[in-house]
Amino acid sequence: MIANLHPADELHELRAQKGEIDRRIREVRALILELPSAERFGSNYAAEVVGHQRAVLDKTAIAEEMGHEWLMAHSTQSTTFVVRLAPLTQRSGTGSNNAKLMQEAAEQKGG
Repeated sequence: MIANLHPADELHELRAQKGEIDRRIREVRALILELPSAERFGSNYAAEVVGHQRAVLDKTAIAEEMGHEWLMAHSTQSTTFVVRLAPLTQRSGTGSNNAKLMQEAAEQKGG
């Protein structure tokens, strides 16, 4: 945890850091892919490039061919939760965005 940050603020900071790390990973990965196999050895790690294929179902085509009802009868659903962050406007309290966010949070907590 980053000292003295509310979890929402810490999540924002961590996502920003992750974005930078993800960008750098893409850059380094691209560099490795350009290297000849004999040059993919570092001091501590060797990079091996392995290809693979993945099958993906076309739900639209299945629904068109088999029918939407058939597709739904052979599908499962699961619930996931997403945490969305919204920057708070003026802390002095006149921002309608702040009031709306606070009201939504209170409603979700049951209060």
